[in-house]
Amino acid sequence: MSNSKFDRDVRALRATNPSLTLKQARGRVRAARAVSEPAGAFFDALGIGHELSGWNPQTAWAATEFSAGLQIPVGRERIESVGGATASLGSPVVTDVAGRFCVIAGETGSGKSIAQEAWILALAALYSPTRLHIVWASYSGGRAPQVPHVIAEYNWLRDSSANAAQFVAQLDTEISRRQEVVADYGGIGQYRAACQEDSSLPPLPDLVVIVEEIQRALDSSSSSGRMLERVLRAASDAGPTIGMTIIVSAQHAQDHELRSLLPRIRIVHAMRVNNEYESQALIGGPYAVSLRLGFGDGLLRDADGGLIAVRGFDTTEVHDRSIQVGVVHDYFDRGGPRRIGRDIAEAITAAAAASPSPTSASAFTAAPETLQPVRERQEIGDLVERYNLADVNALVALLDAATADTKVELGG
Repeated sequence: MSNSKFDRDVRALRATNPSLTLKQARGRVRAARAVSEPAGAFFDALGIGHELSGWNPQTAWAATEFSAGLQIPVGRERIESVGGATASLGSPVVTDVAGRFCVIAGETGSGKSIAQEAWILALAALYSPTRLHIVWASYSGGRAPQVPHVIAEYNWLRDSSANAAQFVAQLDTEISRRQEVVADYGGIGQYRAACQEDSSLPPLPDLVVIVEEIQRALDSSSSSGRMLERVLRAASDAGPTIGMTIIVSAQHAQDHELRSLLPRIRIVHAMRVNNEYESQALIGGPYAVSLRLGFGDGLLRDADGGLIAVRGFDTTEVHDRSIQVGVVHDYFDRGGPRRIGRDIAEAITAAAAASPSPTSASAFTAAPETLQPVRERQEIGDLVERYNLADVNALVALLDAATADTKVELGG
């Protein structure tokens, strides 16, 4: 997009919305026009094709119900030119996360939350709720994608020591439970093969445990933080045998609490980090310092130690290219801006509802507190950030304009 075209669109937007500052107008034009990763790339990687309406994830679920591993696309390979700039994007990069300790790391604005959402959506799109369960634990208020695979969700754990202790205790219990289930079979692979032969055996879905902002979770000053470190060590040791995968997100790899776990981490998705020491700790070199912010660029260190330049899939993209800048009617009508992540999650939920699965045993209970206030708070924050608004008052003005049918057309 040329600067002149960008400037024309900004002027057109301000002409029909005189109250907008130049910064706000520029932000809204970027929100509607700047696309770092085509939606079609994520659709293709998940086998969706061109139209989400014609996709049925049950086809993929049937193919993977008794398969080994949890192989997911995490982005597209970045083909770099001389000087390190991205010259082109190649094929999807697929990695097997089953039974492994994984970390998605990067500073604020690097795109780690979007990458994390893409990983979860890929898992849910390719593996059924009877094959895969997800437990979500956030110490900062983040939300799990709304897919039926999520059996427990814990939020704002940094503000509730009781809930944090409950999450850690249940994780510890689940490790022991799974060890007992597979003890006579040698491991989850053999148990799953036995299930295929004997339908009376209860299913044992793989369990993926997401811990957001792990450095806050491992606060050594709290008893639950110290216990969580011990439990994560146990999970990393037993994970391949019992079918437990740990995926954590972190801003600072050099934090004392996280540093002790780094030797156990098998898969690293490093995005832009603050300094060479953190990059070295994560991927064995300084390369993550120079990654660009805001484009989803990262470096994947797989379980074999190889390093691949990737661009993560953008789950926040609005897949309707005719979207009009500043028009957020869908916020009222359908629960928020239409993002490909939200639409994929809804398609997965509909497919699961059409074919209910039997309940599997688990040590985890439902989330210990109502999360609706957290969701509303996060939804507002998402909108303020998406439209590059100064504060919530600017969001209110934007929503008021939307209810008045204010629409803005951009130049072609």
